[in-house]
Amino acid sequence: MGRTWHKMIPPKKVQEFANMYQGVWMKQMDRYWESDDGFSVMSRQIRTEWGVVEHVTIKPMVGGMWSGDVPWSVKQEIKDELFGIRAVAIEVFPARKNLVDVCDVYHLWVLPKNMALPFGIHPYRDPQCEPVERGYDFNMADVEKWTNSPEREAIMAAGDESVSPLERAVVAGLVESKGAMIEDATRRLL
Repeated sequence: MGRTWHKMIPPKKVQEFANMYQGVWMKQMDRYWESDDGFSVMSRQIRTEWGVVEHVTIKPMVGGMWSGDVPWSVKQEIKDELFGIRAVAIEVFPARKNLVDVCDVYHLWVLPKNMALPFGIHPYRDPQCEPVERGYDFNMADVEKWTNSPEREAIMAAGDESVSPLERAVVAGLVESKGAMIEDATRRLL
């Protein structure tokens, strides 16, 4: 990871110079970093019933103050570089009533040290929880109609440059066996 971080004057200190920030959390941010590859990260610590949680914002510096996307892998790298490779962080998608969506700033919540989630997807290191059997909710005719639609074909063709070789191989295998799979699934359902 060749990224270099530069500590900057945080919003909390700027707030002391001039009362310019509205809202609550922004003026509490007491850490601010900028990277040499164009990312801005701010954080504050808050006391919660889980312990001290670090509220982190990540945004690209390029493209203006309120725009830009940050890929998941970059968020993971930033979390590792600034808060440690052992730290667990979560990104929250709140209930609509609690949604704040005024700019493309990503919020991570770094959990207290040694806190682990009670679930995960790593097959050996995460707790494996019992799945809930809830049945299926698809209609085979609708699946076949969408699978063969021009809209889906256009979507699949448009993203070719961003698809990994593994994903490409899986999709190719599915397309090749699509007819056989649909026939077999239809036979089983009938």
